[in-house]
Amino acid sequence: MAQSLAGAAEHASLSNSAARADTIRRAVQQQAQLEAQVDAVNAEIREFKSRVIKGDLGFKLSAWNAIYRVSQLEIEDRDTLLETIREGFAALHIGGVMDWVAAAETAARRGANGHAEPDEAARADGKAERARVMAMGDGAERPQRRRGRPRKQRSETGAEA
Repeated sequence: MAQSLAGAAEHASLSNSAARADTIRRAVQQQAQLEAQVDAVNAEIREFKSRVIKGDLGFKLSAWNAIYRVSQLEIEDRDTLLETIREGFAALHIGGVMDWVAAAETAARRGANGHAEPDEAARADGKAERARVMAMGDGAERPQRRRGRPRKQRSETGAEA
């Protein structure tokens, strides 16, 4: 008996195993309740995004997620990110006209409906260049192609044997 009491003293966790089991059960219940609350909030967020972001604003969720993430950054981090994006877009020629003044000037040159009159000089140059390239050809007669799978060519030495 003394030996079993000494062993219990060494392993204090074993002497209160009933209390630990009770704590484990309470922890499991509490975590399950919290996860149920998280699931309810996530469902509410999904419904909000569907109704407001997609419906009212007409944004794609991927675009909205980018906007939201940038809005949550600190001001210095946001400025750094936007400068990096501008530099990357400029290097990759992504985004077209990013300057509102240049866009307005371009629209004014095109007219009210965004239509530009065709450039006849460029059209004539294009037709002349096409004719020049077509006239060059590849300098060789093109063999007539047969339909179907190509046949093996017989070598002259194989035909004589």
